[in-house]
Parts: sequence; C-alpha cells; structure tokens
Amino acid sequence: MIDTLPDHALLLIIAVIALNILGWITALVLGFRRRWWLVAPLLIPFFYPFTLLVLCIRRAKHFYIPVVAHLLGLVVWLGGSAYLRSSEWSDLMDLEKELIAEGHVLNPAKLHGVEEADPNANVWDHPMLKTLAQAATPGRKWVKGEIIAGAPEGEEARKLMEVAYAWSKVPEIPHWATEYEVKDNAPVPMHRPLETLYDLALALRPDQEETGEGTADDTRPSDLDATLNGYLSDDPFQEPPLVPFESMESIHEILVPFFAKAEPKLEDLNDAVSRMQDVYPYHWSEGPGMLLPHLSFLEDVHILATRKGLHHVYNDEAEKAFQDLQLATHISETGVSDILICRLNALKRWQETLSLLIAAQNHHLWSDEQWLWIHERLSQKDFPDHVPATLLMERAAHVSWFKSQADEDPTLTL
Repeated sequence: MIDTLPDHALLLIIAVIALNILGWITALVLGFRRRWWLVAPLLIPFFYPFTLLVLCIRRAKHFYIPVVAHLLGLVVWLGGSAYLRSSEWSDLMDLEKELIAEGHVLNPAKLHGVEEADPNANVWDHPMLKTLAQAATPGRKWVKGEIIAGAPEGEEARKLMEVAYAWSKVPEIPHWATEYEVKDNAPVPMHRPLETLYDLALALRPDQEETGEGTADDTRPSDLDATLNGYLSDDPFQEPPLVPFESMESIHEILVPFFAKAEPKLEDLNDAVSRMQDVYPYHWSEGPGMLLPHLSFLEDVHILATRKGLHHVYNDEAEKAFQDLQLATHISETGVSDILICRLNALKRWQETLSLLIAAQNHHLWSDEQWLWIHERLSQKDFPDHVPATLLMERAAHVSWFKSQADEDPTLTL
C-alpha cells in the first residue's frame, strides 16, 4: 500500500502529524503551568481548539507557540499537497510521452477500432436494438460545480428501455424457496439444467389454488424423483409452501405459453444479432462514467434464449434446441469489446450457455455436424488471451479521462 503513495507523501504526512503533536504537547505543558485543571479541556479533542482560542484571546504567556505549530502544519500540508500533485502530473505526462514514443496507443477509440457503421448492416441500427444505442448517450453530469444536461434522446431512450425490453426479463423465485436433496458425500455439479428449468416453471406457475395441483400435504413428485432426488416443500420462509410438479408434462404446460409469447421478439432479435457489423456507439470521452445499457439487456435475452433451449431439450425437440443455442451464441458474441466489464459480461453469458450444452449432451440430441459447429465456436474462445488487451484499454480510457477532468495543468499553478 505504501508503494502506491506519491514520492515524499509519507514524509509529508509524518511532518504534519509531528507539528500538530508538538503543538498539542506544548499546549498541555503551558496549560498545566498556568492552571492545572486546564489539562482536562486540552486533552479532549472537541474542547481543545476552543480552550486554545480563549487562552490566546486572554494573551496567556507563550500560548502563541502551539498556535504557530498548528498553523505551520497546515501550511506544510497545503504546500506539500500542491507540490505532490504537480510532481505526479509531471510524471504522468512524462510516462505518456514515453509510451507514445514506444508506439503504444493511448486513445481508447483507436484501441477499440473506429469503424463507419452501415445502418443496414449494423446490429445496433436494427429497430429492435436502436433504443439501446440511443440510451448510451451521456446523461446529465456534474462538471466544475455545474450540472450539464444530457442529450434529450438519451434520457428518453433510458426511460423507454424499461417498457420496450420488459419482455426479456425471466421470472425468478427466491433462492431459498427451493432445495434439492443431494446424496451424502455426492459431488454437486456446477450446472444443473433440470433444476434451472424446474425453478422457472415454479416462478411462472399461477397461485396453487388456481392450478388445483394440491396442497402442501401432497406427496412428492413421482416422475421426477429419479432426476431431482427430492424437493423441500415445507420451507418456513415460503407461505404457502410450494407444491412440486407431478410430471415433466406439467412443467412444459406452463413453459410453452411463456416461450410462445416471447418467440416473435426472439425472432427479431435473431435477425438483429445475425447482422455483419457490430459497431456500438461507445462514448469514450466519458471514461469510467461511460453508459453501457446494452450489457444488462444482452444478459437478460441470453438467459431467456438458454432457458428456451432447455425447454426444447427436455421436450426432445433437437432442431429447436439447436436454434436456441445458435441464438445464445450470437448474443454472447454481440456487443463485446476490450472494456473490462464487457469482457466479464461476455464470460458470464458463455458460462450460462454451458448449462444448455450439458443438457443436450445428456439427451444425445444433436448430430456430429452440429457438435462440430459448437466445437469450432468454442475453440475460438480463449479468454486469458484477452487480458493484455483489456489492461491496455482500461489504462487508455482512464488516462484520457483523468486529463480531461483536470481544471488545468497543475504545474502552472505553482
């Protein structure tokens, strides 16, 4: 931690603390010599400045010494801070010149690669996703004590997002609402696709009284026992307790209308992400404050596509499940850049895709040609290879932003 401090910063801190301690000890000694009981208020931080002020007003002998020590500490702190800020700025400029001389690119837009977008070929100019591109327009911000209003189209697009993309939200139930029994000492796999599908059906199911599936006293599911091993139906936090499904058919009956409702939107989305260009309007001048509204949407629709694929896998619909996998793959490859949060979001999407692949493997649904297509796509993904480029992008984005945020060159203020 000390290594991250500017040069001489530790010396400055020690000097300021020493001057203030010197002033405090001097005040205690002088107070004790004047009146022994003055030590009490001088020992209490809240009363210390007031006591010192009163004694100075009354012109108590030598009490100017602690005041001078404290004032000197303040002057040293302000002057030293200005010097450190100036030296750090100079070091930053020198480092920037060295990097540029070595051929490094410190412009995040150039690192990303600026490409002229063709409205007819760009993913983000598709009517389905255009609102997300507009929502990236910077909003209002605080600059040098003033509030700068954002672009109206950006504000309107961000408000419209909640309504326009509400269909992409997949219902969820609380994580404590279900619990699946596992045999003692048995390994628990990371991806459990059937449990995921089961939880989605529970979240979509109407109230138990309306479904007529029984009460909390009903027996546990018979057809799913071999797969799910059991179900906790008496969770104390859930009122009334959730009732297990009787069979896979009862689960599919609930999922079919849900996915049928989302099907037209997913078809439009597939048409959008299948376009040749992927040029998202990043506003690099915003630095760390750059808006990336497309990431949350991509995560939502990816979950929806993989859940739909799981539904088709467990319904033995091989071709439909593979089409869902292709859509999920296209979504995972959309909106990707070397920005750290974009890389992490893409990694999360690919991890979600694995649950669909595992379910398909367990059911032996797809042909060799389809698995070769999957192998080719996965072999192109080597996430550790992206780390150097991500570090370069983070450095470039932050350095340019820091420079733009400075009121003026600090070296000119001294």
